Amino acid sequence: MSKEDPRVKKTLNCIDDALLKNLETTPLAKITVDTICKEADINRSTFYKYYTDKYDLLDKYINKTIKEFSEHMMPFFIDASVKEIEEPEYRDYLKKALGFLQSKRDAYVILWSAGMERDVYDEMIEAEANNIFERMSDTIDETSDKYLFLKLFARTFPNNLLMCVKWWFEHDEQVSLDEFTKLIDDITKDGVFRVFRRLV
Repeated sequence: MSKEDPRVKKTLNCIDDALLKNLETTPLAKITVDTICKEADINRSTFYKYYTDKYDLLDKYINKTIKEFSEHMMPFFIDASVKEIEEPEYRDYLKKALGFLQSKRDAYVILWSAGMERDVYDEMIEAEANNIFERMSDTIDETSDKYLFLKLFARTFPNNLLMCVKWWFEHDEQVSLDEFTKLIDDITKDGVFRVFRRLV
């Protein structure tokens, strides 16, 4: 059966959920294939049909998570002019992207705080920084100062965004998706200092 088969997808999702549930309470070193199988309600042979061990499972899950994040957080704003970024379509796109992050909240919170070698939070920043840099580097001469500054800003945008998202996840009962979208939209357009002065 292929991974597109609904039964296989359901099994793989159960394994992913079991991994996350274990990571929420237990350091990776103490998690076993048996505990994952028990949580997923599968036998060991089913697990080993798809993964060589718990580390293979973790790597594949993290890689999939970061790929999904990159696909939903495409650096759309870098193609916008100063005028275009004021259009309602921009905020609609931003709200959709932030809504996707909100739907993954529990998984992200677990992955960001789990005791393991990979730093998923930083990998997400790096993935988005690479997206920005790749989309813009062809248009800038490598010898110019702009090329150097591009490397800085390519990392600054996703770093600031994820820092804000992390804060939002800690306060999402008080701050709605609409309110958070407006905040990020304002910061993108007006800068941190002006927004700070309006709010505080």
